[in-house]
Amino acid sequence: MVKKVFLSVIIPALNEGRRLASTILDIDRHLSHKEINFEILVVLSPGDDHSPELLSRLAVAIPSLRFVELGKDKGRGFAIKEGLRMVTGSWRLVMDADNAIPIVEYGKIEPYLDDFDVFVGSRILKRSNILTPAPRLRALCGKISRSVINTLMFWDIKDSQSGFMCLSESATSSVLRYSKIDGWLFNTEALAIARKIGYKTREFPVNWHYIGGSHLTPKEYFSSAGKLFRLWTDLLWNRYHIRRKFTA
Repeated sequence: MVKKVFLSVIIPALNEGRRLASTILDIDRHLSHKEINFEILVVLSPGDDHSPELLSRLAVAIPSLRFVELGKDKGRGFAIKEGLRMVTGSWRLVMDADNAIPIVEYGKIEPYLDDFDVFVGSRILKRSNILTPAPRLRALCGKISRSVINTLMFWDIKDSQSGFMCLSESATSSVLRYSKIDGWLFNTEALAIARKIGYKTREFPVNWHYIGGSHLTPKEYFSSAGKLFRLWTDLLWNRYHIRRKFTA
């Protein structure tokens, strides 16, 4: 009998070949020391680097690793959702290819897996650590973006866009049923959907390094304001047609 996968790690990637290897090796090394069955899935949006060849070689040495190449680049959220549909873990951890928030941070939520359904890593809680700060302009864009998201969407979740999010199998299924967003705001939408249904969420502090080479530009930060407002109004008027499952 095949043992069920406990933790699935999903990594969306676009032209991340120069740092995928170190991230995947770090994940495999860390999780191999835990008594859990795990898998690593890299979801590649079409690019022009050597990522497919690199992952093919890595998969020979790391049995838990597999990857899929998408036909079109439809956004980070689309890649994440495709990955969430393909994995089978009881828990699904989404993290960035640059390892800005490393897999070791997963250990902080393990004691609470029986009590919550969705976990979001935060860079701005009291016990969070910014080990390598972002450049001034990028830090400012991030701060403004978080302020808008917090004002419209969440009063108690301070950092929904850190890129490090873990969902239960049930919460994943519900989020995928209702999700509309394929871009970088998917994490915020997923959290909002899960909370509206009634899943229990927990924000936890993480150690974070700024890693250069992000595909998100300052222009995209501000152009997403309209999409965020649309998300807020759609949720407010329940245009998602979400049915609440839980009362606590």
